[in-house]
Amino acid sequence: MGKVLVEAMAARKPIVASKVGGIVDLVKDGVNGILVPPKNSRALCSGIVKLLADKDLAKQLGECGRDMIYPNFDVSTRIRKVEELYEGLGIEGLRD
Repeated sequence: MGKVLVEAMAARKPIVASKVGGIVDLVKDGVNGILVPPKNSRALCSGIVKLLADKDLAKQLGECGRDMIYPNFDVSTRIRKVEELYEGLGIEGLRD
C-alpha cells in the first residue's frame, strides 16, 4: 500500500489508482476513489478526466477518503496498534 494514497486521502484528495497490491484494501471503488485495471493507461486517464469533469464527485470521494483515514490511520492510532502488536508478541519495554 502506498503511503502517498494515505496522505492524499488525509488531505481530502480523490484517488484514481490501479487495482494492485494493498491499494485495493485502502481504496474502495466509487466510495473513496476510483480503481482501474493495472497497466491500463486509458482507464487511468478516464478516471482522472471523470474527476476533473465532476467536481462534486471528486469532493465526495475526497471527503469519504478523509473519513476513512481518521481515526484509522492517525499517528496515535497507528502507535497504539504497533504497541498492541508488540505486546501480543511478548515484546516488553516499548514505553520506556
